[in-house]
Amino acid sequence: MMVMHPQQSHWFVIIVSEGEDPSEWVVADPWPTQARAVEWTNHFCYSPGMQSVFIDRRMRADGNDEARHLAHLIELNDAGWHVARWDLSRVSASTNQEIGQMLQRAGVGINLHQGDLAEQIMQGLANVDSWSTDDIGTWPVAQLDAWCLAQIDESIVRRLLARPQSSGNLRDLRQEITSGIGEVRQQ
Repeated sequence: MMVMHPQQSHWFVIIVSEGEDPSEWVVADPWPTQARAVEWTNHFCYSPGMQSVFIDRRMRADGNDEARHLAHLIELNDAGWHVARWDLSRVSASTNQEIGQMLQRAGVGINLHQGDLAEQIMQGLANVDSWSTDDIGTWPVAQLDAWCLAQIDESIVRRLLARPQSSGNLRDLRQEITSGIGEVRQQ
């Protein structure tokens, strides 16, 4: 259900299954800086019997691409489309050095030659997460990518940054291949 709280001028979506008790409903509330999914009974617009809200429309999920489906309702700009289609696979194959370079392109102060690059990246992402999104529609792609990465749960990003790193150096690549072949032979 697309719902509006008239006194708050606030729109959100309540996700329900038919016959479900309101205590099991989930609210998807897309605040730009603190997007959250919460139980309806814990949402700040909650009222028993939904007396304080207006149900604008009811929709049934059909498995279609939601960004494309919602585009005609909210008119995504280029930045909105970029964010809607962004996923972690954009950086999962990148080295920490490459992620640091991406953050540098976005204007984040990262020293690529300092030993604790992973921690610098985490601090940089915390900084990015505090950026005001009032003008997000004007941001270049590098800033959008940095902001999207900053929205990923910290534990997931730390795991990504903790994986073995390859320098991209051909000698290091040969060594990785050789050691991998040696491990296979031993097995």
